[in-house]
Amino acid sequence: MALISCPECSHQVSRQAGACPNCGRPFPPASAHGKRTVPMPRRGYICESCGEVGWPKSVVKGSFLIEILLWLCFIVPGLIYTIWRLTSRVKECPECSGHMIPVTTPRARALAQQLHPNVIIR
Repeated sequence: MALISCPECSHQVSRQAGACPNCGRPFPPASAHGKRTVPMPRRGYICESCGEVGWPKSVVKGSFLIEILLWLCFIVPGLIYTIWRLTSRVKECPECSGHMIPVTTPRARALAQQLHPNVIIR
């Protein structure tokens, strides 16, 4: 009988168990060849650094105070700085501030398979 580690509490659990007896976390059903099948969400993002699946936070580079100062003192540099700040938005992981990519891309599916090798991603 193969044992797996519960992702919630790290307790050793049978591969056929439907839930962890220690913390009660439910597991998806195992397939015929012993691997667990987990559906990949159809919307959302996955972090390339930590593997977190969810929605990213939008981060703007630069400083709002510098933008205000430039607008008050110099109009043209203030305009240029504002345009630069608005075009430099990035989608960051809320957990580790890494880069996030959409889950529908082939790179995201390969990354999910690499991070969770004992799980079949559908």
